[in-house]
Amino acid sequence: MATCMKFLLCALCVSVAILAAADKKPLVKPDSPEEKALFQARTEGDPAKRLALLDAFVQKFPESAPAAHAAYLDHYLETKEWDKALEYGRKAYEADNEDEDIPINLMKAAVGKGDLAAAVEWGSVAGALMGKVLAAKPADVDEASLNTRRVQLEYA
Repeated sequence: MATCMKFLLCALCVSVAILAAADKKPLVKPDSPEEKALFQARTEGDPAKRLALLDAFVQKFPESAPAAHAAYLDHYLETKEWDKALEYGRKAYEADNEDEDIPINLMKAAVGKGDLAAAVEWGSVAGALMGKVLAAKPADVDEASLNTRRVQLEYA
């Protein structure tokens, strides 16, 4: 069963949509102090320092806290704190329900926790998002670009 879920998870990740919506409003303004602080937190390699930077980000920029939820989700996935990953993942999804990475990461957290029902639920959400994005794929996107993105996702 676990092998089947891992295969399903990998297949879904590899199949994730290639293009994000170009006109989607970002949760933080580009080239802003908020973006720089969030980037610093997300790229910190030490988990304890990363968590401290995320907490500092939320304290300093409370109006931009929803932008940090996906970073918390990633952090708690890495540290295998499944309940916290699910908590922040749900918040991240409420803030940005068009980002296909969020339900995929929620599915990973549910699999890690052993919650098959939640994994299937978030897998369905991810599949629906992928269908929307793939249906909107511009004609000028070539198959090589799609394959490059699939490889990037496979090794993420």
